[in-house]
Amino acid sequence: MAELEGRILPFPGIYSVDLLSKIQLTIQENKLKFQQFIQSCAYEKLNMDAEFQQNPEFFQNINTLEEKEKAQFWLKKTID
Repeated sequence: MAELEGRILPFPGIYSVDLLSKIQLTIQENKLKFQQFIQSCAYEKLNMDAEFQQNPEFFQNINTLEEKEKAQFWLKKTID
């Protein structure tokens, strides 16, 4: 799991296929907070603080059209 400023970031993350049945059960039980799911599993943390300081745009959430447009602008600027 990636960790940023002491918080776990569910994405990016690498998840074992062995967790699939546990994920399905968790969803069936309507336990939809992914942070809680992660806390219930064994995991290793990769601290991303230094990377965030150098490239904060890598950590943008893209949940709205505005955030998507902002990310597309940044990506175009990076490629050009």
